[in-house]
Amino acid sequence: MATSSQLTKQIQDFNKKRKSSAALVAEGEAKYKLPEVQQRVDRLRGLTSNLEQSIEQVDPQVTGRTSGSLVTEAQRGALVNRERAPLLTDYSKVSRDLGGAQEAFTSAQGLASQYAGTMERENDTQYNRLKDLLGAATAAEQAAEAKRQWEATMREQRRQFDAQQAEARRAAAASASGYGFGGGGGGGGGGNGLMPGMSYKNGKDGRSGFALVANGKPVSAAGYAKAKGVSVGDVLSTMAQAGDTTAANAYKWIRSIQGTDMWKSGRWKNTPAYRNFSSLFWGV
Repeated sequence: MATSSQLTKQIQDFNKKRKSSAALVAEGEAKYKLPEVQQRVDRLRGLTSNLEQSIEQVDPQVTGRTSGSLVTEAQRGALVNRERAPLLTDYSKVSRDLGGAQEAFTSAQGLASQYAGTMERENDTQYNRLKDLLGAATAAEQAAEAKRQWEATMREQRRQFDAQQAEARRAAAASASGYGFGGGGGGGGGGNGLMPGMSYKNGKDGRSGFALVANGKPVSAAGYAKAKGVSVGDVLSTMAQAGDTTAANAYKWIRSIQGTDMWKSGRWKNTPAYRNFSSLFWGV
């Protein structure tokens, strides 16, 4: 199917080539030789007029020639009729020819007019067809553009919805944990890498453990997570990977109850297990 721009150009080209009504009439008259027929009618009309005048002049001419002679009226009349006879014969023939020429002119004139009308209607039909095609193409293009915009809007709305849902799930998980525990299993940086402000001490007296500092002050694992804006789960996981068994056990315990009614209600903070890990949650 042609595009609206292509059809617009076709209409412009058609209008440039389209002949006017007057041009079509002239074309029809030339096709059916109307000028030549008109000339023949005019010539025969001239002959007819000349013959009529010649016929009318015979009587006075004969009278003038015989006025001084001994010619009876009967003789004069016979002379007039004799001189009129060939003129009347010619007049009759020319009159018949004139009648035929006039009929031919009327017929040619009707055919030329019919031709012009037919061509005009064909032009109108072709023009209207192009206009209809242009209207259909424009409507189809507008519908396609509207559909494209609608689909783009739907995709954007879906993207925003998915983003909002993800954010809502993240916020719900953070709210439920009380510490922003996201269940992360990869400690900051992965492997045994420590987060900034973390240090692991292996004392000569056999006492080992983490020293956590945030804003220049010692803090618990939960306090560190809160100050740094990271998941307490990531903090515990990092400590566990570095060898802190208490952090490892706390991480496993929280993972085991996350999502339960105990977790959602906050009752886990009143359990003996929580008190066993109080060293990791003090200060918050």
